[in-house]
Amino acid sequence: MTDEDRTGTLAQNPREGDALGRLIRAAGRRPSPSAAEYERARLAAHLAWQTKVHAGRRRRLAGWALAASIAVTFTIAVATLPWGAPPVVAQLTTVRGTVERFATDAARWEPVPRDAQILAGSHLRTSPDGGAAFVVANGIVVRAHGSTTWVFDGATRLTLDGGTLYVDTGPASRGARELEIVTPHGVVRHVGTQYEVRALTSEVRVRVREGRVQLRSRATEPPHEAPTGQELLLTVDGAVEHRAFATDSPEWRWAQALAAPIELDGGSAFDALQWVAREIGKRLIFEDVNAELLARNAIIHGSSAGLEPLQVLEVVMATSAGLDYTLGDGTLMVRRR
Repeated sequence: MTDEDRTGTLAQNPREGDALGRLIRAAGRRPSPSAAEYERARLAAHLAWQTKVHAGRRRRLAGWALAASIAVTFTIAVATLPWGAPPVVAQLTTVRGTVERFATDAARWEPVPRDAQILAGSHLRTSPDGGAAFVVANGIVVRAHGSTTWVFDGATRLTLDGGTLYVDTGPASRGARELEIVTPHGVVRHVGTQYEVRALTSEVRVRVREGRVQLRSRATEPPHEAPTGQELLLTVDGAVEHRAFATDSPEWRWAQALAAPIELDGGSAFDALQWVAREIGKRLIFEDVNAELLARNAIIHGSSAGLEPLQVLEVVMATSAGLDYTLGDGTLMVRRR
């Protein structure tokens, strides 16, 4: 109702107007608020205003957070889509001769630079007089002999088309790491070990230097197993032969030559000797407790860059006063001079 409507209504009903006037006059003039009451009212109004503003800001922030969350989710989804870039599964660490990667876009083999990262699906090969070593994403070391061709399918699987690969999963104390090697005649799996896989047109050969390996023929169940010091020979017709093979045979030398350098400077002779013994396939033993104590306390100075394990052994002996060694049948004997 408008003021004009109310005026008209009072004019039409003078009794109601007189009653209302009497009521207003009876109530009297309202007292003015004190300064304290005025300040309380002002603060209450200001607080109400702040609450409203902050509530709006929280709603905006929540909206922004939701939008950001949606953006992150979208980014992750895009990154994991099938057409995204393949993951890095290995890194080249050592090269002898030439290692090449097949470039599908150019349809040709191209040299792989030292320290290059290897993507899943990379097709690689080594030159006949060369070799290469890689650290796989899960920590396994793979060394390729000359004239070897293979594919890094992923961090836990590779396909060996032809040639020879040497696998080192690290000492058993580090825990088992998974790797599967697919060959034209069977699939090789390990249980924490050092081993060599050689694939030929007519057969696949597995030599176990440490640990245990399983070789499963595509047509044979259950898998065949080989422990330390044995080799398995699986022919194209499915026949399997078990033979003994020395862990320190000279035929392992190609793999030793591709071993990654060990950090010598500031380390103990004992740690260096353990590394050498494992790389050359021998068991480290000491003549007595005093010889072992001397090796544990001796500090090595120098670098192993460009040196093979037996050359590292000479460096250790030259910088560890009072130690000498003898290479025996399957053993590395360390003694005092």
